[in-house]
Formats: sequence, structure tokens, C-alpha cells
Amino acid sequence: FCSDTSYPPFENLDASGNAVGFDVDIGNAIADEMAAHYMNAANPMFVPPVSDVTIKIGFLNDATGPISVYAGGFTFASTTAASTLSAANDGYNFEIVEADSACDGQAAGTAAQSLIDAGVVAVAGAACSGASIGANAVLSAAGIPMVSYASTSPALSDAVAHPDFFRVVPSDAIQGDAMADMVAASGVTSPALIHMTNAYGAGLADSFESFWLDMGMTLCLKTGYEDTATDFAGAVQAVVDAGCDSAVLASYSADGAMIIETMAVMGATIPVFGADGIAGESALLDYTNPAAANGVQVTMPRAAEAGSGDFAATCAADAVCA
Repeated sequence: FCSDTSYPPFENLDASGNAVGFDVDIGNAIADEMAAHYMNAANPMFVPPVSDVTIKIGFLNDATGPISVYAGGFTFASTTAASTLSAANDGYNFEIVEADSACDGQAAGTAAQSLIDAGVVAVAGAACSGASIGANAVLSAAGIPMVSYASTSPALSDAVAHPDFFRVVPSDAIQGDAMADMVAASGVTSPALIHMTNAYGAGLADSFESFWLDMGMTLCLKTGYEDTATDFAGAVQAVVDAGCDSAVLASYSADGAMIIETMAVMGATIPVFGADGIAGESALLDYTNPAAANGVQVTMPRAAEAGSGDFAATCAADAVCA
């Protein structure tokens, strides 16, 4: 009976040096069958080990950085998923190992390596697209699959460039279309497109622009900024000077709040639109004056009706998740 005891959850050694895992269980069952055959005894019933097999799942959470306001809800979702899996699979305990990917590719790569060192068999995350790209480079080299719950950059659809990467949210190639429909339905015709130049911002902006122009519309102006920027007075002044009738943001929560508040201070009272990067009540925590967000319209992917089971109700009952 050949085995490789460094490949959990199929085969590995427990704290006492005993071989455990799916394949070991099968091996024990085969031995019982053979014993019953040659000893002419009744076919025995294999009894699984009494102690649960622990399966470690890595969780990349952007606990710091420009979308940290969402981290608490993400953590709640991960622990709820682990509890649900453990309850549904007798004999197995799913353990979450969390690491901070910081909405940054380099930090995510370091976090991914720490999860590998911890012995995880798969990873949920990251949230930010750039973080997922950085983590994927490390995880795919180790043969560990990852499933993102929020990374929407179209670049991540390239299975050759990003092997073993999966996600439960649609690409911004789809969200850009929804954004264009939302903006057009409002009646504006000449928006400014303000976007980060990273994987998420550039991908979403290009998608929106493509669908917007295909509708026969025009952009008043398009301007990009580094995701580390903190001063948006120049960008807002350019919008005012160009006479744009609205602003479309492809931004994260922290910088999106700064742009919107800068517009309010500088008297740029035009409609503002955005996407999932600035969506949800948690985004208001990034505002000095939350009232500045009144009237902002956003798009945000969601599960199909009943597609998430009872999670919506579970989340609504929790103060952090809700």
C-alpha cells in the first residue's frame, strides 16, 4: 500500500505520527475486506477514526489598506463557511487560517506563503484584485487552488497567467456593462471617468468606457491615479473645468470617499456613480462626513436568488456582517 503522507487531507501524519486522511481510511477499509475474505468471516463494517480530521483552509482578508472597512464582514463569512462545512461533514473539522493580504500584491504574496507554511490545502481570497494576482503567483507554484470572493479584474480570467484561480463573483467585463446601463438610465450624457491605475481600477474603467462608447455616448474626460493617492483636488478641479455633468468612479472605499468629499468641498455638485469598491454601508466608515455620500449610485454583484442559502439571514442577524 503506497502513500505520500505529506498530502493532506488525503494523507498526512497526525501529532502522534500516525497516518490519517481520506486514503488511509480507504486503505483500512480494503484491509478489512481482505481479512473478511481470507478468514471466511462476515464482512466487517469499517469504523472511521473517533477524532476528527482537521482540514486547514487559508483565508486572505484585506484587513488593512483601502477596503479594510469590509474586513469584519469578510471574516464573519469565512468562519460561517467553516462552521457550515464542519457541521455537514462528520469526522472532519474545517479550520480557517487567516492572513492579511492588505489589498496589495506584494503583501498578499507574503501572506500566501505564510498560509502554505501553515499547511492549508486551499485558500479563499483575496478581496482586492491586485492582492489576488500577487497571492496567485505564490499559491499556484505550490499547487494550491484559490477562490476569490471579491476580485473582479478581467485580467484574472486568464487561466494561463493565473492558474488554479477561481472566483465566485463576475468579472468587471460584466460589471462595466451594468455600470453603463445605470449611468445611462440616470439621464447624464457626459461623465468624467476617474479611476485607479491598478488591476481593479483600470480593468473596471476600461470595461465601463467600452460599453459606454458602444451606446453612442461620450466621456467628458478620463483620468487615472495611483491607488496610494490622497489628494484629489486637481482631479476634481479638472472635472469642474471640463463642465462634466457627472462622475463615474472606479475606486476603492477609502479613496472613493476622499474623492466624493473633495467634490462636495469644492462645490462639484454633480451625480456620482461607482461600483462594488465603494458599495455597502461599511463604506460610510471611510467618510469624515457620511452625508457627502447621499445620492451616490453603485453597482455590486450578488448571488442569484436563494443561491447563497440562508447566509443572507445569518449575516443580517450579526452586527458586524449586517
